[in-house]
Amino acid sequence: DERSVDVGGKRLTLTGYESLTRLDRQLDNILPPDFGSDLDLANPEDLASRGDRAAHGEGDGTRGGRVRRNPIQDELLGAIGEAIVARALANLSVKVASAWKSGNRSRFVADGDEGNDSLGYDFEFRKDGIVYRLEVKASRSKRPGAVHLSANEYATAMKAAQRKSIRWQVWLVVNALVAPEIRVLKNPFEGEKDPKGSLRPLGYEWRFKLGPVRSR
Repeated sequence: DERSVDVGGKRLTLTGYESLTRLDRQLDNILPPDFGSDLDLANPEDLASRGDRAAHGEGDGTRGGRVRRNPIQDELLGAIGEAIVARALANLSVKVASAWKSGNRSRFVADGDEGNDSLGYDFEFRKDGIVYRLEVKASRSKRPGAVHLSANEYATAMKAAQRKSIRWQVWLVVNALVAPEIRVLKNPFEGEKDPKGSLRPLGYEWRFKLGPVRSR
């Protein structure tokens, strides 16, 4: 079944409300209660300033030109990634119901708001005087070598880099289906006219090399 996915070693078929409840319970099993509470929004990883160009991490089917994709599995992985980020944001005292902006919110937040997938980000909230706009990417790999940015996400990131009051970030959920971790990545356009972490016009694919997890 294309709508089935293994999460933490348990096979789940994600179609309706009851299946999402099962996903929520399974996330309880694989995520600690304080998951994400130590994430530092103000100091994201600056991959654009690294000297590594176009370096690949582990192959995991991260969206790109060389790997045949399954759009249904991509959709499920994306929804799971957003559900994981929502838990982290809740532990950072963010009001998730109002912050969640993407279409996936309607899967998890029962308030009639269908969300909007054309914004160029998935979550938006204000913290310490800064408006944060988070684009969530999820990977099966522990150290993926690229993420796909749509043309809209690319343009949104560029515009945000020109405004000091807005921080557009990629929240990359790695090892998403086994033992998820979140890597907070700085907007590649902040402080850079020509980002060094290669951006290739495939729609776009942002290529980089992740270093070890920073100590917190």
